[in-house]
Amino acid sequence: QNKLKNTFATTVIGSHNDVSNNTTNSFVSGSHNKDYNGQHNASLGKLNHINNGEGNLVSGFNNTITDASMNTTLGNNNTITNNDESFVSGKNNTLTNSNITFVIGELNNVSGNTVHSFVSGKSNTITHTKRDGVFGESHDISGTINTFTSGKDNTVTSVTNGSVTGIDNIVNNSTTAFVDGSANIVDNSELMKVVGSHNMVT
Repeated sequence: QNKLKNTFATTVIGSHNDVSNNTTNSFVSGSHNKDYNGQHNASLGKLNHINNGEGNLVSGFNNTITDASMNTTLGNNNTITNNDESFVSGKNNTLTNSNITFVIGELNNVSGNTVHSFVSGKSNTITHTKRDGVFGESHDISGTINTFTSGKDNTVTSVTNGSVTGIDNIVNNSTTAFVDGSANIVDNSELMKVVGSHNMVT
């Protein structure tokens, strides 16, 4: 049995869905989905929850969108909070306080006013980046602008116009830095190219 309360121009198909609290012009299909105070949303699947959102599309299982607009979420157990105009696909991804960002994969955590960024892979932590591309696994990236990171276990902080590829590299406070290899450390550098392993540039 579906529950509809205080709704307008909303279609609900399936069972045990809960659509209420001034939800309007929305579509819900499946089971155990919730849409509270939503406008122009579409929810397809099971156990998806939209709370105070507009223009969102959710498809899959146990995805949650809160205080967000114009997002698309596909997959399982993804969470979008206070975010606009973004795309998340995969499972167990979290996108918070960011806009116009694309996330594909698993266990990625993107937050802190990240904008215009693309994240693909697993277990990456991204905070406060602008126009970044991130590919791979277990990167820790924060405060970067126009920077590309690929590989595994790279730590990139406060880098502008940089490129970091490989494994276990650490790049901090640098501009136009190109790092390719493993276990390199680059700190407070500009217009620097480092290739190989276990180099230190400060």
